[in-house]
Amino acid sequence: MGNRLTQEAVCNQLWAMGCRRYEFMLHNEYMDDRIMRGPWPLQTAMKSVGFMTVKGWDCYNVHVRPDPAENRALVMVDDIDWTGVQTLAEEGFEPACVVETSWKNLQCWVDLGPAPMPPAERLNSARHLAETARGDLRAAASIHWGRLAGFRNLKDGHFDKGLKWGWPFVLCRQSRGMVCSKAEEERERAAKEVAEEVARIAGRPVRRRILRSGLPDVCRKAEQFCAEWLRRIRDQNKTEDLSRRDYAVICRLMLDGCSDSQIMEGMDPIVKRENKAGIREKHKTCLPRTISVVENDLFGTASSAELQAGD
Repeated sequence: MGNRLTQEAVCNQLWAMGCRRYEFMLHNEYMDDRIMRGPWPLQTAMKSVGFMTVKGWDCYNVHVRPDPAENRALVMVDDIDWTGVQTLAEEGFEPACVVETSWKNLQCWVDLGPAPMPPAERLNSARHLAETARGDLRAAASIHWGRLAGFRNLKDGHFDKGLKWGWPFVLCRQSRGMVCSKAEEERERAAKEVAEEVARIAGRPVRRRILRSGLPDVCRKAEQFCAEWLRRIRDQNKTEDLSRRDYAVICRLMLDGCSDSQIMEGMDPIVKRENKAGIREKHKTCLPRTISVVENDLFGTASSAELQAGD
C-alpha cells in the first residue's frame, strides 16, 4: 500500500484535482522505459500506491494527468514560484492544487469548473494562465502530465536539491480542491479567442506541406524571422518573450515547408547562443516540444516529438 505519508500525499493531490479518473505514467529516464496505468478512479489509484512506490525507488518518476476522455476543465501551470501562485490567486485563478516538484519550483492545477471543456479552449486557458503567472509557456497544453506528490523527482540535474535526501521529494503544498472564482469568465474568454482563431486560420492548409529541396539556407531564414519578430515586438512596446518568439518563428518556418529536422537545424544555433549568454536554459528539450505544439495548432496533428512531462 505504500507508507502512510506517501498515501496521504497522493490522496490529497488526487482529491484536490477532482477528476473521475486518472492516468499514471512511470518513467525511468536512464533506461528510457515507460509504464502506463489507468485510467483509474481515486479508490483504484490508492490501491496501486504500493506498486508505484516500489517503482519509485527503482528510479522511476511518477506522473499523473486527468483521463483525456473526461475533457476535465483542469489546467496545469508549470514551473512557477510562490509569487506566481499569489499572482494567480489575486487574478481570481486560485489553484485547486499546488505541488512542489523541487525546491521553490511549483506546478499548479487550476479548476475551471465541472462542465467538460474542449481541448482547444483548455490549451488557450493554459497559455493564458502560464503567461499570468510567468510560468513555462512551452509546457502549456490542453492536457499535461504533472508530477505526483509523495515520490522523488529523479529528473537529471535535480540531485542534491532534496536536502539530506539527495533527490527531492514531490510535495503537495496546497490541496484546496475548489473551482477558481473567475472560472466562468475564463471559459468565456477562451471560447471567444478560440472561435476567433478558427475563423482567422480557416484559409490555412489542412495538411502539412514539406519541401524537400529548393529551400533557402534555413539558418539564415530563422535569423531573419527572429529579427523581424523582435522589431515588431519593440515597435509595439511588448515584452520580449523568447517562448513566444520561438513559437512565431517556428510557425513561419513550418508554413514555408521546413521539416522538423530543418527547423531544428535553423533554430538550434540561435537557442544555443542565447543559452551560452545566460538568456535561457534547457535548449535541448524546448525546441522539439515547441515544434510539436506548433504542428498540432496549425494542422491538428502531433509530430513525432512527444510533449515532455513537467518539471
